[in-house]
Amino acid sequence: ASYTPGATTHLVCPSCRAQIDTSGAVAEVIAAGERVAAVKTTLELGARATIEREPWTLIGLMRREEIGEEVDADGDSRWTEYLLYSEKQGFRWLVETSEGWESAEVLDEWPLWGGGNEATLPDGSYSKIWDYGARVVHAAGAFNWRVAVGDTVRVIEFRAGNRKLSMEASDEEITWSTFRPAAL
Repeated sequence: ASYTPGATTHLVCPSCRAQIDTSGAVAEVIAAGERVAAVKTTLELGARATIEREPWTLIGLMRREEIGEEVDADGDSRWTEYLLYSEKQGFRWLVETSEGWESAEVLDEWPLWGGGNEATLPDGSYSKIWDYGARVVHAAGAFNWRVAVGDTVRVIEFRAGNRKLSMEASDEEITWSTFRPAAL
């Protein structure tokens, strides 16, 4: 599999699910999973696109599912997240759900949030809309953190108009991201 040296630290082989740590001088296989049938996705690893006049490459993808007591058995509780990389812009996510596409960027600075129903960024306040668990059910490609099938996070989503704000928390870290609709 091809990857962007120096930009990513973790690879997941799309064929055999082997996990490879590329953070050192020599790539090291850290785990090899069972062979599983390939998961069909709309976009493929290695795909290239120009977004806002900047070239991007799809370097990683993962499928996630909602977990927890309030999961709607009749609804679509799975979605696909695509990690894009640009030499000038860094990382960006495209998220494909049953409702359409969103572009997501991880925030360097966190919003003001005291654990309640409102979070605030410089562009305004966002109201809490969802609080759920999410689990990785498929991962392939290169990532800038260690990801494996079975990883879980708590997700809290907020909305302001057509903009969304999301907090993901695992035992190891918390990340905040902003989302906006994307047309593909």
